[in-house]
Amino acid sequence: MPHTNRKKKGASAAKPGPKIVHSKRQEIEDSDGWTHVVNARPRSNTHQHEKVDGVQSHVGDFEKSGFSYVTRTLGETEHDLWYFTKMWQDDSASIKLGTVLPSADIKNIVCLGLGSLQNARREGRRDTWYQLCALRSILELYEGKDKKLEVILQDPVFSDLDKQFLTSLGYTVVDDPAAFQHVTGDSLVYAIHCYNDVFKQIVKFAKPAMMIRNKLDDLDLNPTLKDDAAALQELIQEYEGQDFPQLQNYHSFSDTKIYWRKDLANTQAGSEIPSLSASDHERILEIKSEEVVDTKPAETQAMSGSTIQAESRQPQAEEVTQKQD
Repeated sequence: MPHTNRKKKGASAAKPGPKIVHSKRQEIEDSDGWTHVVNARPRSNTHQHEKVDGVQSHVGDFEKSGFSYVTRTLGETEHDLWYFTKMWQDDSASIKLGTVLPSADIKNIVCLGLGSLQNARREGRRDTWYQLCALRSILELYEGKDKKLEVILQDPVFSDLDKQFLTSLGYTVVDDPAAFQHVTGDSLVYAIHCYNDVFKQIVKFAKPAMMIRNKLDDLDLNPTLKDDAAALQELIQEYEGQDFPQLQNYHSFSDTKIYWRKDLANTQAGSEIPSLSASDHERILEIKSEEVVDTKPAETQAMSGSTIQAESRQPQAEEVTQKQD
């Protein structure tokens, strides 16, 4: 029998070594601002990433023009409004807001940079909802029984669903930069955490009666903004300010202040807007049955990742990026 060095099948085959699995890591920032490095969740079969405009989304369900969104339906968005309205009403900030707003004869509200209700970032989506609920509270307080105010909203990141939903609430949604032309000396400009370029566009048309925006002293007097210092200093001198009430657990209104022009009559904060009683508190932001389905959603459903003419002589506003990161 010839000798051979060939090993017999299964005789003493070397056992394979342990398989090394390289898991992806991701950074997650919690509500307190701490960043944690954790293992990424395995990809779900139920929520596949989509290609929109030929771009593959890496966060959320789809991406458009570099912004990531989660998929929502109109019904789910109506449920989210119900949920966040209750959360806003239950927070002391909603009650305090009526005591710090100045009395003013507002003609319209121009909202800039609200953000998308489909934002793939959970924190960003939550901030947008709280800011929308606060806007609705402000609208109720300034409208009264026989006065209706037009609300104009503009944000380049609005999705088709955002526009459909906000329009269903009776608001006017316009494309950037049309909203700037609606700003007059009797407007309330609601623009939380927006870039300074937004306000440079606003003052080209008018100095609004009120602004709810980033603190002027914190943002606009930054040494890096030397070219704008004189104009910004003049702007500060023409307005009084009051800190915007803060939520108990979130930073949706961080560094936000309520500004009103000094030449307005009765500008003392809260002078004609009394503190809300318990019955008033129930009335504010009451959701009409035709607007939302009166079914209480689970918190997990609400937060689930799956789940707006100026005269011909007025200057044309330039398209600007509105929201700060």
